[in-house]
Amino acid sequence: MNLRKNISNIASAGERLNATARRMLLILVAVALSSCLFYTISLHDNKYEAPGNQAINGLLYVDEADCQSTPIRYLVDGWEFYPDLLLTPDQLAAGQGADVMRYVSAGQHGTFSLDNPARDGQGSATYAMTLVLPETPRLYALHLPEIYSAYRLYIDGNLVAHVGNPDPENYRDATRTGQMTFWAEGETTLVIATTNHSSLYSGMVYPLAFGQPAALEALGIARTSMAAVACAITALEAVIALIVAFMSRQNRTLALLVAGAALCSLPVISHAPLHAMFTLPVHPWHFIESICLYGALTVIVAIHNHICMVSRRNSAISLGTALALCAAIAATYILASGGNATALLMLSLLTTAFKVAVACYLLATAWVTHGIISNALPLLVADTVFATAIFWDRLIPAHEPIMGGWFVEWAMLAMAIAITFMLASNMTASYLKNASLAAQRRSMSRQLTIQAEHLRRMEEQEDIERKIRHDFRQYARTMGALAREGHIEELSRYAEEAEEVPSRNILTRLTANVELNALLQHYRLRALEGSIAFETDLKLPADLGISPIDMGIILGNALENAVDAAMSCPENEDAAPCVFVGGQVKAGQVVFMVRNTYRGNVRRDKGVFLSSKHDGPGIGIESISATVRRLGGILSITHENGWFEVMFAIPQKRTPTV
Repeated sequence: MNLRKNISNIASAGERLNATARRMLLILVAVALSSCLFYTISLHDNKYEAPGNQAINGLLYVDEADCQSTPIRYLVDGWEFYPDLLLTPDQLAAGQGADVMRYVSAGQHGTFSLDNPARDGQGSATYAMTLVLPETPRLYALHLPEIYSAYRLYIDGNLVAHVGNPDPENYRDATRTGQMTFWAEGETTLVIATTNHSSLYSGMVYPLAFGQPAALEALGIARTSMAAVACAITALEAVIALIVAFMSRQNRTLALLVAGAALCSLPVISHAPLHAMFTLPVHPWHFIESICLYGALTVIVAIHNHICMVSRRNSAISLGTALALCAAIAATYILASGGNATALLMLSLLTTAFKVAVACYLLATAWVTHGIISNALPLLVADTVFATAIFWDRLIPAHEPIMGGWFVEWAMLAMAIAITFMLASNMTASYLKNASLAAQRRSMSRQLTIQAEHLRRMEEQEDIERKIRHDFRQYARTMGALAREGHIEELSRYAEEAEEVPSRNILTRLTANVELNALLQHYRLRALEGSIAFETDLKLPADLGISPIDMGIILGNALENAVDAAMSCPENEDAAPCVFVGGQVKAGQVVFMVRNTYRGNVRRDKGVFLSSKHDGPGIGIESISATVRRLGGILSITHENGWFEVMFAIPQKRTPTV
């Protein structure tokens, strides 16, 4: 006994070890594949890695060959930077600020502090770069990203664009992205004078795009269109989730959470098209976008808790922590927007800690859940992708996508796909469960109707038998009198009349099983009323070892379909309308066969039988198939030579008694 127990424990431990190894292998594969994806994105969808030579010491040389080979280049390196000075081209030409000028790259410093804690991160500054272009006049284009938080753009000393008002005395913040064209030849100077007193970031955080107008316009249209499609899909997902929440009580909580995550993501996804179409103030838009991102992550935590069936206590702790971090990020964001360098550093730490904590929590809950919940595999993969995205976001900070999204946005897309899959799986499971319950209710209702009709017919039969017994005594007296008096001819005629008794509606016992006998009698009488032959060959015990409800679902649907199909057959065809039912117990299996004549074509679509009564799959056959499969049985459906045959075998749950 102890040996068997030890062997069983070893086998169980081996199974758990194998499951753990499979999960670990799955995580490693997901990490490897997502890392390959993020690395590829960082090389081929990154403005900082885009082809094209860069400026050196404020000079960018572009010849004819460069114009043809690189229609779009990003002005990242070699910018002249004049801190604390809001200069015009004339002032630059006069040499103002030369003593404080330094060379910087776009995005190198997020603020005007130049990574010096003693300097103010807000204020004014000027950027300048000289483009040495071919001597042939040509139309060029610039794509202007958001430059925080107000600026003027000069080209060759001429003011060509401005967003907001950078004058310190009349400062007005505003942000917008856009494209402008200009004619140029030879040396062309770009000057950007900017002021920020509103945003976390200051000045040129993102690089400008320079190149051929057609190429830049096509890129802008493609990027905006992709963002608009993403917004439409996200909004549609929210609407569908709300409809599901309204219509499905079982999936209401999950659907509402999915709708909440989609609505929180919408301001983040809509950033690009909104700032391309409208000039917007920094506040409250940037604050709303930032907080909605962390709000979406908090809702994802709630979705995870619901799907992974996290305990109420642990769910409250995780959600409380996430909400507290969101509140701390919101408060720190407001302080950092006012130029507080300490608050800005704290904000960076808080946002990083929040993303890392969410990634670890999601991965841990998915790890524990996988193997308990059957469809949790996509969730585990998506969580692994999200955690990997956080790592690559820290590993490659110099990444700004050209067409797609940031690493975390790709990971959130994977998360959305996984959660949508889980919601669809839950809805499908709920639908199948409800369909099964509905089929059981229909079967029980049909069986109750059949039982009531069977009892009524039995009462009618008893009345007929009582009348026959009562009349028989009168027949016997009359026949005796005729015999004694020698009226042989009258006696013979009277005997023939006495033989005519109601036989058509007298019930005959078809099987020893009470429920099955009532079901068969019901459809037998329906068939006889429709002039359909109803034949049986049943060798069954009183106890079939199968639930009467399950048998009612399977055989009831099969008989209903058989009688309905046989009724459509004209009586003058070669094969008269007929229904045959056979059944026996063989090798621990209850085997039934229901055959019927039919006319017309049997319609099928991808292996599914279609209904002859309406468009769509046959509900009866689908119910039969689902019930037989649930009971571990075998189902065979054939049709040839005008006969439709349903045969099924179901294992008995117990040994039947005769």
